[in-house]
Amino acid sequence: MLLCLGWQSTVRAAAPYSVNPLLTKLPIQSKKAYFALNSKDNHTYQLPLLLKNNSNQSLTVTTSLNNAYTADNGVIAYNQPSWQRNNPHRLTNKLVGPQQQVTTLAPDESKVVTYQLATKKQEPGIVLGGVNVSAPLPSNGKIENKLEYVVGVSLNSNANRVRLKQLRLSSVQLKSQANHEVLQSRLQNPAAQLIQHGTATVKVYRGKKLLRTTKLTNVSLAPKTTTNLVTPAPKRAKGTKTVVSFKAHRQQVSLKRAVSS
Repeated sequence: MLLCLGWQSTVRAAAPYSVNPLLTKLPIQSKKAYFALNSKDNHTYQLPLLLKNNSNQSLTVTTSLNNAYTADNGVIAYNQPSWQRNNPHRLTNKLVGPQQQVTTLAPDESKVVTYQLATKKQEPGIVLGGVNVSAPLPSNGKIENKLEYVVGVSLNSNANRVRLKQLRLSSVQLKSQANHEVLQSRLQNPAAQLIQHGTATVKVYRGKKLLRTTKLTNVSLAPKTTTNLVTPAPKRAKGTKTVVSFKAHRQQVSLKRAVSS
């Protein structure tokens, strides 16, 4: 599978198809090239996407508006349509109309696909998701490739005010992964804040003795989500203590938790 996931506003025309969010009539945050809306209570917003087939064959393009979640080691993803679909704090709960749309494009044809969001009464902070766009690529072989993009969508009732002190380390567990023992530190972001490009330093102690240090870079957390920081475990990790130091947005927190099996 070929993946090109990101927040680019436009997919290059050299690709078999392109995706372009039409932003001109929307209250977009300054210098943002995706659906980053300065949203208001009880408003309805139309989110139009221009799809263009750049190839000489017909293409079937599937779009799905999904909630943002945080995968292992702080990777924000948008590819699970069913994830917390009915949660009142999630983007899909604001959706008016179908979550998934399928569009057939003839060679060189363009069409506009539109999603509609109704904000209702908003809580302070950010609601984050994205429109996942995918299409199978023409192939003469038996393996079907797929080209996939994400166009970000966020409802911003106010500015993103990050407070790292709201993070929680809910557990640290010893797990087996690919015949190796790892530590799975469960880091929670319970607030409606978007944390980006952080650095997590995971230190494991037995008493006061430092057994292992692992640094993870570019760690992000979507609003109101949890990530597992997966790091190598030291020998005889049972009974040890883990300290996670997290730096981002010119702030730092230190969180501690005993290792459990």
